[in-house]
Amino acid sequence: MTSEFSPQQVRAFRYWIQGFHNFYEPLVVRYFEARGYAVTRPATVGKPELEELAQDLFDGRRNAGGQVPVRRVIELLRGRRHLRADALLEGPDGAWLLECKSWGGSGLSFNEEFALTTFVKDPRNAAFLLLERACGRLLAGKILVLAPSPAGLVARALEGAFDTSIRVLSLDEVLQDPQVRPALQERLAFLDTAVGQLKEALLERRESDEHVQTQALD
Repeated sequence: MTSEFSPQQVRAFRYWIQGFHNFYEPLVVRYFEARGYAVTRPATVGKPELEELAQDLFDGRRNAGGQVPVRRVIELLRGRRHLRADALLEGPDGAWLLECKSWGGSGLSFNEEFALTTFVKDPRNAAFLLLERACGRLLAGKILVLAPSPAGLVARALEGAFDTSIRVLSLDEVLQDPQVRPALQERLAFLDTAVGQLKEALLERRESDEHVQTQALD
């Protein structure tokens, strides 16, 4: 039986599933736990820490880089009671704020301008990358995990934009790690179970509807 879907459509749908946060975030957590990090998720950055950053940006004590919309970042920081990142990682090299981003199967053309627009010119992402303290910890830096895999391009785009340490990993790098494999197999089994139940429920409903329609014709 020939598939009605093109290879491109199948690949895009696969990336959408793979990049769904409930699927891959537990795998990212396992990746860092295997490297000796204690993981707190989510990580909530409180109002005092947001106010401190806003004041430092306003006074010029915090270098934001020439492409960051500083005024909009300050407005966002002062208008929020908290910001929430995906996790706080604490290890021998300090505390790191983690954020996972996925574009799934959107088919976006990921180039340097898109990286700058997404991570530098967007006030919320810029605020995340500018933070120096979170959850009462002085941050060593931030870690971005991206799906699909434009990690190198994003790292280059951010190098000159923020005066902070930023690590960028691709989700593919995380999923290919041998220490993640048991957790990956568990998530895949979870996915198979959920898809099986969904198919069963939908097919039962369709058969029930068809039965009702047949009775109506009789």
